[in-house]
Amino acid sequence: MHTFTREHLENLKNLFPNSPMSHHPVSARKNESLDPEETLFQILAITEEFGSTKKQLVYGSKKDLIAYYQIDENNLPTAGTEVDPEFVTTDDPRYSAVRFLLQCRQLSQIMSCTWLDDQTIQTSAQKTQIELVREIFNSYNIIPDTYWLENHTGNLKLTPIKSQQLRKKIIDLEKKDEYLIHPEYVSYGSISLSLLLSGQAYYQDGNQWKQLWRSILSTYETIWEYALDVSWDTFYASRVDLSQTGYPARPPYTKVTLGYPPRPSEFSLKQTDIQRWAGAQETAQNGKKKGQIELPFYPERYKDQDQGIETEDWQQKKLKFVASPYPYIPLSTT
Repeated sequence: MHTFTREHLENLKNLFPNSPMSHHPVSARKNESLDPEETLFQILAITEEFGSTKKQLVYGSKKDLIAYYQIDENNLPTAGTEVDPEFVTTDDPRYSAVRFLLQCRQLSQIMSCTWLDDQTIQTSAQKTQIELVREIFNSYNIIPDTYWLENHTGNLKLTPIKSQQLRKKIIDLEKKDEYLIHPEYVSYGSISLSLLLSGQAYYQDGNQWKQLWRSILSTYETIWEYALDVSWDTFYASRVDLSQTGYPARPPYTKVTLGYPPRPSEFSLKQTDIQRWAGAQETAQNGKKKGQIELPFYPERYKDQDQGIETEDWQQKKLKFVASPYPYIPLSTT
């Protein structure tokens, strides 16, 4: 069972006031004079130099990161997977289960993207993103070079910072709000993967910085809830509570191991099947002929859209494909 401290619950309420656990206005911070724009975050910034990629783990205030990388301010912090509010609302007792299953489906899909062969990837509109995602999964346990985004009288500059300096700087700034995976957290060993799945990984495309992948896990979840690991010899994900005997409870509280085995041969799993699942849309489109709607998550909504008559599946909240119907594709719904 999770151990939820008072601080843990307050952080959840402040970070996501509209979550099922918090149905009240944002509670006051310990220091009400703190500027939310000064909140500390970390992102993964990926550049290409001399034909190879370079990953940077960058620390900085929300204000400085937004200014330097032109990040959408709504993505710090990220909210994670968003459920169609017309299907279930946050007040519905089924909301948490629906969101969890949708997250699992999205995790399976992002891993499936990396199983596409090189020829297929080269013709994909998401070529760069898929290649970078594959690289992060293959090197998820290598901590990138670390930088601090310094602000010198309005001039922003990336400064390399060593682990001991990083710890000291975070301690010195402890009076500031922060949403960081700390170096002492067990989840720090896979921080690149955590930032990818939380939507806090960015890559440089010309003069622009773009979000590498949409947020599946929220900033809150990657800090407080989940330490991520990858297994190369299983198709199934697992989650276990982390015990911290002899120490006060500290995040993360759960370890999630994602199944990421080598890609099977064409004989076991066809590329067309991987493509269908990796690119499957979540919402069924009304009015299309049978066979044109592939692998939706939500059921078709209307029997008669003109009259607003909803289908029985929609009314009874019967989800469709929470996992791939094809064998060998990683299943993340255990």
